[in-house]
Amino acid sequence: MEHRAIENGRPGQIVRKWHLWLLALTFVLILLLGWFTTNWYAAQTEKRMREQLLYQVHQVAATIDPDLVKSLTFTAADKGTPAFERLRAQLIAYSRYVGQRSIYTMALRDGHIVFGPESLAEDDPWASPPGTVYEQPSPEDFAVLHSGKPATMGPHQDEYGTFFSAQAPVFDPQSGHVLMAVGMDVDATEWNVRIERSRLLPNLVTLSPLLIFPVILALLQWHEKRVTRRLVGWPRYGGVALAVTFGLVLTGFGVLHIAEGERYQRWLVFQRLAESRTALLRDHLFSLRRTLATTARFHQGSEQVTRQEFHTFTVPLIVSSGVQAIGWVPRVPSIEKSVYETRAQRDGLEHFSIFQRATHETAWHGSDRTEYYYPIYYIEPLATNRDVLGLDLGADPVQRAALETAMRTGLVTATDPLVTVQGRLWQKAIVVYQPILEDAEEDRSIEKRVPGFIIGVMNLQSMLDQLLSRYVSPEQDVRIGLVDLASSPEPLLLAAYPGNAVELCRVEADWFSSQAPAMVTVHPVFVFGRAWAIIACPGEGFYSAYPLRAGWLVGLAGLLLTGIGSAFVAAQLRQKAMLEEQVRERTAVLQETEERFRTLVQQVPAVVYLSLLDELGTTLYISPQLTTLLGYTPEEWIAQPDLWQRCLHPDDRARVLAAYETMRTSGGPMNCEYRTIARDGRVVWVHEVAHILSARAGEPPLHQGILIDITEQKHAEEERLELERRLLRAQKMESLGVLAGGVAHDFNNLLTAIQGHLEMAQQQISNATSVRWHLDVALQVVGRATDLTRQMLAYAGKGQFIVQEVDLNALIEQNRAMFSAALSRSITFDLQLAAQLPPVRADVGQLQQVIMNLITNASEAIGDRHGVITLRTGVQICDAAYLQRSGLEEKPPAGPYVFIEVSDTGCGMDERTRERIFEPFFTTKFTGRGLGMAAVQGIVRALQGAIMVDSQPGHGTTIRILLPVAQPSDFSVPAPAVPVALPEAREKTVTTGTILVIDDEDMVCELVADALRLMGLQALTASDGEEGVRLFQEHATEIACVILDLTMPCQDGANTYHALRAVRPDIPIILTSGYSLQEVLQRLEGQKPDGFLHKPYPLEELRRAVESVIGRAN
Repeated sequence: MEHRAIENGRPGQIVRKWHLWLLALTFVLILLLGWFTTNWYAAQTEKRMREQLLYQVHQVAATIDPDLVKSLTFTAADKGTPAFERLRAQLIAYSRYVGQRSIYTMALRDGHIVFGPESLAEDDPWASPPGTVYEQPSPEDFAVLHSGKPATMGPHQDEYGTFFSAQAPVFDPQSGHVLMAVGMDVDATEWNVRIERSRLLPNLVTLSPLLIFPVILALLQWHEKRVTRRLVGWPRYGGVALAVTFGLVLTGFGVLHIAEGERYQRWLVFQRLAESRTALLRDHLFSLRRTLATTARFHQGSEQVTRQEFHTFTVPLIVSSGVQAIGWVPRVPSIEKSVYETRAQRDGLEHFSIFQRATHETAWHGSDRTEYYYPIYYIEPLATNRDVLGLDLGADPVQRAALETAMRTGLVTATDPLVTVQGRLWQKAIVVYQPILEDAEEDRSIEKRVPGFIIGVMNLQSMLDQLLSRYVSPEQDVRIGLVDLASSPEPLLLAAYPGNAVELCRVEADWFSSQAPAMVTVHPVFVFGRAWAIIACPGEGFYSAYPLRAGWLVGLAGLLLTGIGSAFVAAQLRQKAMLEEQVRERTAVLQETEERFRTLVQQVPAVVYLSLLDELGTTLYISPQLTTLLGYTPEEWIAQPDLWQRCLHPDDRARVLAAYETMRTSGGPMNCEYRTIARDGRVVWVHEVAHILSARAGEPPLHQGILIDITEQKHAEEERLELERRLLRAQKMESLGVLAGGVAHDFNNLLTAIQGHLEMAQQQISNATSVRWHLDVALQVVGRATDLTRQMLAYAGKGQFIVQEVDLNALIEQNRAMFSAALSRSITFDLQLAAQLPPVRADVGQLQQVIMNLITNASEAIGDRHGVITLRTGVQICDAAYLQRSGLEEKPPAGPYVFIEVSDTGCGMDERTRERIFEPFFTTKFTGRGLGMAAVQGIVRALQGAIMVDSQPGHGTTIRILLPVAQPSDFSVPAPAVPVALPEAREKTVTTGTILVIDDEDMVCELVADALRLMGLQALTASDGEEGVRLFQEHATEIACVILDLTMPCQDGANTYHALRAVRPDIPIILTSGYSLQEVLQRLEGQKPDGFLHKPYPLEELRRAVESVIGRAN
């Protein structure tokens, strides 16, 4: 409606619209700029975090001794070995100092990545014992180990979680092969939090207009009111406020970019300076390690090293390496103490003796109270260290701890920093023990293979001063400190340059920062069995040489330009002040027109709306009928542009949005029906018709439409479709029942002939022949086929049954042994019978069949596993809603029911299987026939009951059969209307007479005729009813009995029955059929035959039936 008023030419609204668009555009530009800056900040932060993570892991990999790695097998056997425990302790010390939780190692073994030493505690959930196979490695993990190129990766999810990682290889210096990779993991959540934290400052600058704009606008309005004594609307000074806001925000973003870049460039300069000094110090320490190893190999490769040879070999090494002293310390058993003293005295040391130092001033000769001595036997330079010859280093606790570790592990080991050793000479020094290992000629421990040590004495402070004294320029003012990370309770500063930089040991190593990296570097140095770190931070000279000025200059320039631009905007806005009065006049006209339109729309019996044709379909107006339809007020609908999309039903959302998008792109109308979700959760069907309104140039396109409630029509249509579906299903099941009954009847005819001929063959063959065994087996197969046809008839509702009142509990108890015998020994059969169970009207045999089929299915669902089958009975009052869940199409009335429930702990069924379990011939078993549950359904349907099925895959199955309770008036047990077994009239065998056999199956006719002749009777046969009636009329006086099939073509058995009785009312007639006796009586319209044979029947039953009816007739 607002846009229609604009078309009428009211300048007040035009001005307001222009200001609104300018305000929106300015804020959009600010948001876009903020979005770009924020993402740039985040990208730069992640880039630097990856660089720092890779740099740190590369430093760790560079400082690890390859000889240690070569002694690892990367199996569980590594745990407890010297190399494993040393490397693990170094990683733990370094990770604790830098605040990195996870530093780990891994190597390739048999095509798998396995873990080695790591910094995690053994009970840490991320921890991996040595030899653990990495189950979910990424391709980058293999690439590092194969190519030897460091890499960062992530986010990567594996069995330990989701991480960002960096990995660097450790190489074999001889072969150049990758020995292992060192990795660092950062939890993805922590990583993302740091990145999101980097967005905070740009986001604050982006959101600052929300505060800057209203403050500046308020100040300008206050100034105008103070001068003109009246309050001016915000559009007058909105442009000025926007210009100031936009200028300040641009200035802020510029300062952020320039200052951040300048800080990063300064950090790169510092990193290069720190790296050069760190590399010099680290290489020097590694050189000292190689010097001691070289001396040890020299000593180990010589059978005996004289004092002169030791001097000749070590003096050049001392000069080149800068080590303070190199010595040879043998491991002297106490019983050989005097031998070593005598040998040294013969070498020119007249006063040599092994002694121990009690204090720094007093010494005494050693006693025999210790098992081994560790005297300094050789030392160079000798001139400055002669007074320590013979000193037992094992007597000092600090020295002894280091040499015992070196002797136990066979690895080079340094002492803790010594405050004073041998007066001023070794002050602030460390002693490094390099063990000499004899060849392992026999199975001896490392400790027993160590005859002595090469020791190196180093003054770390002097070494640091000599190495770094060349860097004296102010711009190279970088402070260096060597820190022992394993010291407790906090790292210990070993040496610093310059010497007064003692605060280095307390520097926080915040190398992993979400902002510009901290001005400090930490480089690990794993040497002499210690975990050291070289820390570098800039001094005052560096800060003076590299000040941060660019950010301030950009800020001052931005403020100046903002002031000039704001003044220009203010001058332009003053020229348009006269237009505001015209806009106010046209606004009144617009409001009047809009009120008329709103009154008209509110009378329409549908929801009318007007919306922008944008991506969201932002609503500008919607009629109050919306509250009745969906429960939302028009104000809520307009305030939330995407509310109409959120109210769409999930199943219809894509279709409706596609239709809306088609209207936007093609310009055609929108006409569709869909579901919406009301505020109270109701599903409401609506019919929406919408079309696009023509818009003037420069105006946003609009569309309007109506929403009509069609919920009642949809519900009526759904009910009609449900009735059609149920009718189709009922017709399908009825057709299947007719088919099953017809197939069973035809099979019964065939089985009758097969069974009869087999029995006749049995009678003509002696019991001793092997053929008789085959006939017995064939008869058993016929019996099983008979059971199959009975199940098909039961499903069709045409099975043979006798309805009487049955006590379910008594029936189950009587057949308990039979039910249990059908189960395997691994299944427990639990019987839970309710007391005082009322009777039901049913056939006993059919109830047995129902229970047996349910138990058999339950047993097959459990299979060979152990399980439980529970059979329960009880009484349940069922309402109509509960009975609607029945698996039968015919729903019984509400009332009391007796239930039989069989539950199992088997595999259960999915929804698709549950829907088809009652279909004939559907089975999930390889050997099944698919008639068990179909027969159960047919029996329960005939008894007007219900079936409830509850099953889920993996949770077993419960099937409950509901049978109506017998009425109180029916509590007496009546006799059956027609007996199933007809009594024998006499025991005398009939040997004379003529029997007429009428059956459409020639095989059955011939079989019965042959059987009758074997009984001594005459037989006439007819293949249909008409032929049978004709023969009977011709031989009415001769025929003693008629055997009549019920189902025949042309003239069926019922019509033939009546025709025979019309000729001779007293003629005995025996009916035969594959259907039940009840079905036969129903087709005879109440007349009772003299006998009944259910196909297939044995010949003995035929003989008894014939003798019985002829005997009674006589």
